Amino acid sequence: MKIREKLALYASAMVMAVLFLTGFLLYMAEKRELGSQQENHRWSTVHHLVRVCEDALSEGDDSVSGAYAGALPGTGRLAYSPLLVNYAKSLLDLEPLRGVELLGLDGDILFHSDMTSGDSLHLIEKELRGAVPKAVLEISSPTKRLSQLEGRAVLQYLVPVNRKGRRAAVLEVDYDAAASAESMRRALKALLRRFLMVGALCLAAGLLGSALLAFHFTRTLGKLVEGARRIGEGELSYKIQTERRDELGQVSWEFNRMGGRLAELDQMKKTFFHTITHDLKSPLHVISGYVTLLLESDQLAESEKARLKIVQESARRLNQMIKSILDVARMEAGHISLRRRDLRVKDLIDELRPQFSVIAADYGVALALSVPEGLPLVKADAAQIQRVLENLVSKALKFSPDGGVVAVEAMARGDGFVEVRVQDQGPGIPPDKLSRLFSIFSQVEETKGLARERGTGLGLVICKQLVEAHGGRIGVESQWKKGSVFFFTLPVTGGPGAG
Repeated sequence: MKIREKLALYASAMVMAVLFLTGFLLYMAEKRELGSQQENHRWSTVHHLVRVCEDALSEGDDSVSGAYAGALPGTGRLAYSPLLVNYAKSLLDLEPLRGVELLGLDGDILFHSDMTSGDSLHLIEKELRGAVPKAVLEISSPTKRLSQLEGRAVLQYLVPVNRKGRRAAVLEVDYDAAASAESMRRALKALLRRFLMVGALCLAAGLLGSALLAFHFTRTLGKLVEGARRIGEGELSYKIQTERRDELGQVSWEFNRMGGRLAELDQMKKTFFHTITHDLKSPLHVISGYVTLLLESDQLAESEKARLKIVQESARRLNQMIKSILDVARMEAGHISLRRRDLRVKDLIDELRPQFSVIAADYGVALALSVPEGLPLVKADAAQIQRVLENLVSKALKFSPDGGVVAVEAMARGDGFVEVRVQDQGPGIPPDKLSRLFSIFSQVEETKGLARERGTGLGLVICKQLVEAHGGRIGVESQWKKGSVFFFTLPVTGGPGAG
C-alpha cells in the first residue's frame, strides 16, 4: 500500500474515531442532561402543585360552590375546588401523569385527579379502597420512589402540604415511568438523527480533507521518488521542482544538492578517464610498434615470438578500450558525425552473416537472421548502425550457452520506425540491474563470469549514443535466467525498399 493511501486511511480512521467518540460522549452527556431536566421539571411541577394545594386548603369551603358540597359521601368540598380541578386538568393535558392525590393525615382522600373526568372510584369509602400506608401519611419531607400502580411502574413523588404553617396533608403525584422514558428516548433519537446528519457532513469533509492532505504531502514524496529513479538511471542533472518551505522542501533541496554534487563527481570521473586514456595512446602506439618490429625480426625464437604475440594482443585490446572511451567522450560532447543515406535494413543484417557465422560455430551457437522483404528504407549511417549491430550480436553470442540460438530480426512498427531485435538464450539480466545497463562501465555482477569474453562495459553505451543520434530508441527486455532481447529503432525515410 502506498504512503498516500496509508496516510488517507489513517486520517480517515482518525476522523471516524473522533466522530464516534464525540457522538458517544455527546449522547451520554445529553442523556444525563435530559434526565436532569426531566427530574428538575417534575419536582418543579410538584412544588407548584403543593402551593396550589396549600392555597386551596387556606381558602377552605368558601371557594367551593354549594352545588357540589356533599355530592359524595366521605368527601369534603376540597374535592371540588375549582383551583385544584382546573390546575389538575392542565397538568393531565401537559404531563405524563397517572394521577394526583391529596391525602389527609387521617387517610381520607381530600382530592383526586380522577374527579376532573367525573371518575369517583378513588373517592369511595376508604375501607373499600384499602388503608393508606402509614409511612405515606408520616411523610415530612419531599420523597421520590418507584412504585407500581395498577400493574404499571410509576415515579411517585410524595410531599407534605401545610396549612397555616402546620402539616395538614400529603400530596402524591404519580408520573408514568414508561411514558417519561419514552419521552427521553424520542428526544435522544432526534438528537442522534441530527448528529448523524452533521456527522455525515463532517465525515465527508474529513475524508475529502484527508485525501487532499495525503496528496499534499505525498506529491513531494512522489517527486523525490521520480528524482531518485532518474538519477539512478544516470540523469544526474535532474532537479526536483518544489516551492515548499517545510521539512519536505528541505529534503528536496538537499536532494538537488546531492544530485548536483554527483553530477560534478561524474564529470570529474569522465574528465579523468578521458585524460588518462588520451595520454595512454602515445605510449601504447610505441609499444605496439616495437612489438610489431620485433615480431618481424628473424633473430627471435618462436617461443619469444609467442610471448610477444600475447603482448601484442593485450596492447590491441587496450587500444580498443581506449578508442571506445574516447568515442564515448566525443558522443557525450555531441561530436557525432553521421553520414546518413537511405539504407535497407536487410542489407545491414545480411552483412553480419560472414563475420559472425564462424564465431557462432566456434561457440556452438546457431545464428538465425530473419528479415522480411520489402521493409521501409531507413535514413542512417551504415558504418555506425553496423557498429551497433556488431556490439549487440557479439554480446548475445558471448552469453548464449552451447546449443543456444541467437536470433536477429527486423520489422516495421507502423509508427514511422523500423525495429531491429537481437534475442539470446543467455542468463538474462536481474530486474534491478536493467535501469543501469546502458550506463558507462556498467556490468552485471551476476553474469560477468558467464561470458566467453570479458567486456569493457562501454559497448551498450556506444550503442545508445549512436541510436539516439539517429533519432531512435534502444532498450532491453529480459527475464532472469531465461534470456534477453535487445532492440533499437530507426526512423523510416521512404517507401518499402526493393526486394
